[in-house]
This record gives sequence, C-alpha cells and structure tokens, in this order.
Amino acid sequence: DRTTIILSPHVYHCQSRVARTSRHSSFKQETALCHIFKKMADPPPIHGYIRAVSPVKVGATGSKFFRFNVQSQDATKKAICFSPQKRAMICDKSNSPCKITKYQQSSHASSDIVFTPDTEIHQSDVTFEPEVTDSAPTITKIADVQKTDKDQDICIQVKITSMNDKEVVMKGTRKLTKQECKATDDTGTIRFVVWDPDKLPFKKGTSYLLNVRVKSYDKRKYISTTHETTMKEIEDQVDIPDEPTAETDRASITGDIMSLEILSRYRKCNNCRKKIPETTEKILTCSNCNMSQLSRKCPQDISIKLLVSTAGQHKICLTCFSDTLEQYLTENPCDMSDESLKLHLLESGENVNISFNPMTKICTSITANH
Repeated sequence: DRTTIILSPHVYHCQSRVARTSRHSSFKQETALCHIFKKMADPPPIHGYIRAVSPVKVGATGSKFFRFNVQSQDATKKAICFSPQKRAMICDKSNSPCKITKYQQSSHASSDIVFTPDTEIHQSDVTFEPEVTDSAPTITKIADVQKTDKDQDICIQVKITSMNDKEVVMKGTRKLTKQECKATDDTGTIRFVVWDPDKLPFKKGTSYLLNVRVKSYDKRKYISTTHETTMKEIEDQVDIPDEPTAETDRASITGDIMSLEILSRYRKCNNCRKKIPETTEKILTCSNCNMSQLSRKCPQDISIKLLVSTAGQHKICLTCFSDTLEQYLTENPCDMSDESLKLHLLESGENVNISFNPMTKICTSITANH
C-alpha cells in the first residue's frame, strides 16, 4: 500500500492506492493517521482571558477585521480576527476565563495569533485573575525609537515641525498618497511618514497624541501611520520650535559633481521592493519573498556613486538612486544609456545643492543652485 497525507491549515486530506482486498482496513488506518496529524498540527490550547476588543476596521485591501488581546498566565498575545460576525460573541466572552483552540499562529509582526472560522472558545477554569491595566497609554520618546524593534506599534506625543507636499507613490501595483513630515518632542526629531494624509490632516506647529508604527530604511528607524492610526490634538508639552534646529539624519552641501561610477542596474520585486539582479530570464523569482514575476513588469532601479567636491575642496562620496536622480534630471535615468547619464550629470553637476543622510551617505536630493 502507498498512503499520502496532505496537510493544510484547514484541510486534512488522505489519498490512498490500495488493493481491493485490503481497502476497508487501509481506510481505517488512514483515518487514524489523519486524526493524529490533525492533533499534531493544532497549536496548544490557550487558557486565559480575552481583553480590549477593538471596533471592526477596514484594511488597505478592503478586508474587515478587529483586534484584541488574549491574556494567559505567562504572556499576553495580540490577536486578530477577519470574521466581523464573530465580534459580538468574542465580546461576550471577554473578561471571563476561557479556553481557546483551533487558532493559527500569525506570521505578521502586528499580531501573534489569528482567529479563523474554525477557532473555538469554551468556558474554562483558570487559577489566575485578569490583569488590571492602566487606561493611560505608555508614551515612547523619540530618543527611544531607535532602540525599538521594527514593526512595533507605539504611542507618541509629538509636535509636527515640518511638512512636505503630498506625493503619489507606487507600492506594489497600488498608487498611494503620502506626506513626509518631521515630528519633534523634547528628546529629538524623527522622520514621520503619513499615508493617506487626507484622512489624517495634520497641521504644522500642532501637537498630537498618536499611535504609529516603527519602520526602518537604510538602517535608520522612522515612524509611519497605519490604517489603525488615530490622532488627538493636545496642548504643547514643552516649548518646541516649529522648525527643529538640527536633524541628525540629514545634511546638506553645495559643490560640484567631479566624477561618478554607475554601480549597478537592477530590477525590484513588485511585492517587497527588494533588489532582483538583472538576468536574461523572462520570469524572475525574488530571493527575499519567493514571489515570481515577469521581468518586463518589474520596476527598474539604478545606483550611482558620486564624488562631490565642496567650495572648501572637501570631497565626499555619496550613493544615489533612481528616484533622486529622476527628480533632478526630470527624466527616468533607467531609460538613459550609461554614456548619456554620465554626460548629463557631469555637465550639469556644477554648483549643486545636495542633501544626504550623514550616516548612510545616501543622497536624498540634488538641486541646481541658482
């Protein structure tokens, strides 16, 4: 006999090729094996309390969900459920001791477990009392954000000290609107990315209580809004100027582009935006997220090393990417030949203003100094 057992989160299916004479006994064996594997695949039951059930929210793709906490004796886990019709039942079970089974472990940083349509909640006896939590949120200072893990949700009290114009960007296959801002408290200033700013109309010079998410780019942490971000206007906690006096993640120089090197041309994954090396293959597979895609539909990028000399003869090497180059050249550098790109940058690169990150040496803008 040959038996194959196929397991998935919701389906446990047995297939068998057996001789006619032993079909009945083989079916019993397969049924028993399926039951054993099903029990092995289920995560262990959680005994505890359901707390802090959120309202139903709508995600970026239109899916409805709500969040809550599951407090066990050892830890409190963040849970998410994509079945809005189950919210009333879960609210009824909240703050009463219960046993939770048939849930799934979450792979996303913002939640620990997922309640599925198969998840079951039963009354249970536990030997501990639910935690009494303070309703006041814990405030994270900007100086501590760099020590906070990526994708963690935090609460901050900040003043909006700088706001750029809104811009439309591509995120995968979607067009999104974002606004680059600076947020300041009494410990420092940080980059603050606001997604869908029409729904979150911040005002420069105003202070807010916010829940945001910690993100990272070029090994530097920043904060970003999410679909769950709420804003509450508050009084200024300290006397913070509208324009911060110094930003540790930005520097500017004026000088000439003396020489350059085209480091690489490559394509980026439509899903995670990570680099995919150029090949002659029609289908590319991203080594980061394993998504396969047509090469011609992957966005292109280019990296260039610039040697810039300032008026004081100080020289610095900076790395520049296509988004910054396109703003300066007013055309897509990925569509230009190496020779044309070099000629354009070297001929026009006299007496230019260049902004860059002093830690990563990545150029963020190039403008002509009129």
